Amino acid sequence: MLNEDFIIKGRKLTAEEWGSRLLLVAINLPIAIITFYTLNFNSSTFFFQFIFGIVTAFLAFFAIIMTFKEYKYSLLTLHFYNNQLKILYKNKILKDVTLKDIKLLHFFNLSEKKDKMCRPFLDIYDHNNIIIIHIQLNFRDYNQLKTYLTPYPININDEVIHNYSDIKK
Repeated sequence: MLNEDFIIKGRKLTAEEWGSRLLLVAINLPIAIITFYTLNFNSSTFFFQFIFGIVTAFLAFFAIIMTFKEYKYSLLTLHFYNNQLKILYKNKILKDVTLKDIKLLHFFNLSEKKDKMCRPFLDIYDHNNIIIIHIQLNFRDYNQLKTYLTPYPININDEVIHNYSDIKK
């Protein structure tokens, strides 16, 4: 088996992704605040203004929550060495697992259309079918990880949709 170190860091958001999320918040949050501030309880449009304010506030908070959730993935690191896997969060060890304890690597992406591609995720399962970790990967790390773990007796379930013309390096 391989004895060299192999490190995968969680995928960081690109500037375009940060910009789109911040733009969504910057547009929807002020609209929601203004809508609630200008509500007139005696107006016939109160119900529609209230619903509009709720929807725009929901969109803004949804964008904020998703941004922080994806930021959490960027702080994870997988460190493979000497038949061991260390899972680190902010450079502190969360879990130390031997590769013998890993039953399945499940690679997938969340694209519902075959022609649309999004970045792959990885779920690592133990022998009790409990998820050890769920992490979003870059395509480069996805390919390297599959190549690195091929010699090991680990089941690999690969459901990633490939559209190589869209891959950005």
